[in-house]
Amino acid sequence: MAYMWVEIQLWYDPAEYPELHVEHWRFWMNGRRVFWKWGLHAPLTSNAALTQRRKRKMAAVAARLVFISMNIATFGYNNFLHRLEYSGNTLLMWWGGISGKTSSAGSASAGPTSEDLGGMCRRSKFEYKTRIHSALTPGRLDKNAHKNMTSLLVLSGALNPACKKPENRLSDLALARVRLDVTSQRPARKHWKGNLKAGVSKALVEDTRIRDLQATVEAQLRDSTYEIPRATAFDPKEATKSGYDPFKKADGSYTALAPDEGLPVDYDDVVPAQGDDDATSETVDEIIDMTGDQSQVVEGIPSGNNNDESSDSSFTASLLRKVNAKTPKTESK
Repeated sequence: MAYMWVEIQLWYDPAEYPELHVEHWRFWMNGRRVFWKWGLHAPLTSNAALTQRRKRKMAAVAARLVFISMNIATFGYNNFLHRLEYSGNTLLMWWGGISGKTSSAGSASAGPTSEDLGGMCRRSKFEYKTRIHSALTPGRLDKNAHKNMTSLLVLSGALNPACKKPENRLSDLALARVRLDVTSQRPARKHWKGNLKAGVSKALVEDTRIRDLQATVEAQLRDSTYEIPRATAFDPKEATKSGYDPFKKADGSYTALAPDEGLPVDYDDVVPAQGDDDATSETVDEIIDMTGDQSQVVEGIPSGNNNDESSDSSFTASLLRKVNAKTPKTESK
C-alpha cells in the first residue's frame, strides 16, 4: 500500500493529542485513494471521468489544509515545522497534489508539476516502468512533489489571507499562529520565516484581520485560556468502511505510532544549538520572487519530506537528538 497507516510513525503522540489524531486518521482514510491516483496520474478515457477526478482532487487539497490548520493551531507554526523536520516522520503527511505539467495550472505554476503516464511512456519507457513498478512503495509517487511544509504552503498560496476561496488557504486561526511566529523575535530557521517584505508572507503580515486575531490569540496563550481545535468523537463504525485501516488495535492502542525518539521541549532549544544549517541565506519567497524556479526553492531550503532520497532530514534529526538528550522531555502547547 503506497499510503500505509498501520505501524507508521507520527510527528506527535496520538495519546497526547487524540483530537488531532482522529482528524488525521479521517483525512488519511478518506483521501489516500485520491492521493494514489493523483500521484500515478493515469490518463482518463472521458471528460466525465476527468470532471469527477478534478472534484475529488479539490476535496483532497481542501481536507489537507484543514488538517494542516489543525496542526498549526495545536502546536504553533514553528513547533509544527520543527516536529516534522526533527522527527523525520513524514510518511503520514501527503506531499503530493501538484498540477499536471500540461495543464493550465501547471504552466502557470512556480512549483513542481507532474507528468501523466501517457506522456511519460512516450518520452521515456524507463521512467514509465519505474513509476508503475514503484506505485505501491510508500513515498515513491510523491518523491518529486513538495519537498517540505514551507514550500507546500507558499507555493499553494495557502498563507494568503485574502484568498477568495477559504478552502484554498489555512484557517484564520492557523494564519494568526503563523503570523505570531514569523513576526516574533524568537530564533527560528530561515526557511520557516520567509521574506516578510514580499509575496504571500508580506500579504499575511499586512492583513489587519489576521493581525487582530493574532493579538487575541497571544492574550489567550499568556492567560492559558487558549483552546486547541476539537474534533467529533470517533465512532467505531467509521473504521468498518471498505479500505479503511483500524483506528485502534484490539488492546486499545493506536495503530499509528508515536515518535520513537522524544521531542525537544520547544524549537527554541534546538535552533541556537544546531546553528544555521540552511544551504543558502535566501528565503523561499525571495527565491520564488527572483526566479519562479521551484528547483531553486528545493535547493535553497532543507527537505522535510523524507520521501525524497536526497533529503537531509535524517542528518538534521541525528544532530537534534544530540541536543535533545540535554533537554527536558515535556512540551508546552
